[in-house]
Amino acid sequence: MPTPLPQPGEQAHRQSAKPVVESASVGEETAPAESAHQLTGWRLWRRRLALVLYVSISLWTGVLLLVLPWTNLWSGNRYLVRDFTLRLILLNGFVRGAVSGLGLVNLALGLREGFRYHERK
Repeated sequence: MPTPLPQPGEQAHRQSAKPVVESASVGEETAPAESAHQLTGWRLWRRRLALVLYVSISLWTGVLLLVLPWTNLWSGNRYLVRDFTLRLILLNGFVRGAVSGLGLVNLALGLREGFRYHERK
């Protein structure tokens, strides 16, 4: 036997009379509002730390790639003394400039990320 359709007033009453039960998934614990706020704080600090690491690594790598091809460390190492072909390639001005260009790209990416960072309120 089909159930009768509820009247408009009855349906609103039935919906409000239902108990609201929030159940956690298996293995999850319900946490008070304070720990949810702390979790946001941890996420914020993790994001800040990741940004600092990214910017510092980008800047150090950029400076290293920008300066290293023009130093004696680049041209006077033992691998270049043994292999004439490798020496010819790595001491070429175009290759040195390309490596320095990659250093500039790293510097630009690190600075851009550092200046673009903002925190949501």
